[in-house]
Amino acid sequence: MRLTIRSLLLRGWMLLHLGLFCGAFGLRAQTVALDGTYTGTLQAGDAQLHLVLHLSRNAHGDLHASLDSLDQAVFAIEASSLSLTASGLRFEIASVGAQFQGKVSADHKTIDGSWSQGSASLPLSFHREPPAHRPNDAVFPVEGLWQGALETRGLRLRYQLHVSHDSEGELIGALDSLDQSVSGLPAINVTQKDSAFHFEIPAMGGTYDGALNAEKNAMAGSWSQSGQTASVEFKRSDQPLELRRPQNPTKPYPYREEDVTFSNASAKVTLSGTLTLPKGSGPFPAAVLVAVSDRMIATNRWRITNRFSCFRTFSRDKALRFCDMTNGASANRPGPLIPLRRSIWPAIQRRRSISSRAGKTSIPRT
Repeated sequence: MRLTIRSLLLRGWMLLHLGLFCGAFGLRAQTVALDGTYTGTLQAGDAQLHLVLHLSRNAHGDLHASLDSLDQAVFAIEASSLSLTASGLRFEIASVGAQFQGKVSADHKTIDGSWSQGSASLPLSFHREPPAHRPNDAVFPVEGLWQGALETRGLRLRYQLHVSHDSEGELIGALDSLDQSVSGLPAINVTQKDSAFHFEIPAMGGTYDGALNAEKNAMAGSWSQSGQTASVEFKRSDQPLELRRPQNPTKPYPYREEDVTFSNASAKVTLSGTLTLPKGSGPFPAAVLVAVSDRMIATNRWRITNRFSCFRTFSRDKALRFCDMTNGASANRPGPLIPLRRSIWPAIQRRRSISSRAGKTSIPRT
């Protein structure tokens, strides 16, 4: 078969474009996404801070960053801003007055840059970690790192569960309560039988019973604590769940709530607040939550103490919360912190009882 010059040129043109197409497709297939988990160590003099950077995309495809400070037991610190350009990655964490700027390697395995906070600037490199999976030396299918959240009555607490085995081949575990900055709560009676999984956290008085799915990457179950039960689903992941705000408790609350007032004659101040009481006859342990700040910040801190009082009462404690805002029910606010403390503590330390009259609760000085 004879081939003309024109047919040869046509075949060459087709092969050239086919090769370019396949090459481009191959490059696209080999491109590694920046999303993932990265670890780094910040060296500040003799001190070391081990950091974990989580990069992910939301439903709109926007890149999102959060940071864990393992040595400080602080998790999922959200980046207030993030930008990714040809020159590198930059994000800010306004809550701690810090920013990071670094260059991303071509294979997206390292991000070399600097951490700036205040007047200090320190070198910091992040290295990509492999995605969460069942450990290679796992004895039980449930071993690994899991993320979940307890949601009840408008309150959401994110949990991070660590499951592994000891030298005798027995399951062991620990729980991190990320929103309470509590890590490493020991688990006892950690067992797995077929798909059924169970563990208990004595420090919280909580028990979990769940079942692994067929893929061994998720488990659905129930968390029981203080006579109450809520559904909790864990998923195998090394990235904490996204922090959702606002997470203010919503009515109706699963506990009693009453207005309270108490005064300190020597300081000439009357303070008002809210007392939350678990259902039942008691007696219950108590926690006092005080929001002290300027008016603008105090409004937010009052919401925060509302969340904490809800959690404390859910844990079968009674909680009293109040603040020093002049636009609230508290009268003759002392202003400076030291006089305020002097006005609060005598009322708290000397009180002997909490009495209720006609639906109005008062804390008398004795």
